[in-house]
Amino acid sequence: MVTAIVIPIICLYFFWLTKKEMREGYAKWRSLADVSEEAIISGEVVHLSESRQRYNYSRYVHVLELTVQTKGFKHSNIKKLLL
Repeated sequence: MVTAIVIPIICLYFFWLTKKEMREGYAKWRSLADVSEEAIISGEVVHLSESRQRYNYSRYVHVLELTVQTKGFKHSNIKKLLL
């Protein structure tokens, strides 16, 4: 009789806990797109690469990496995250 009451309560608790963690993970993943503009760089794009990286179980982030050559022949590496 006790197991008929306790086991469903335990299952519901873990279901609730999993849903809560999924909501928090989704909020963190969505907050990656909220980045303020920090600097402006002008120059010529020398190298461009794009990759897809896993953020969480079923969430991915597209990473765009640019190498920009400025007037002083200095190379700057820029990384942009896209959802």
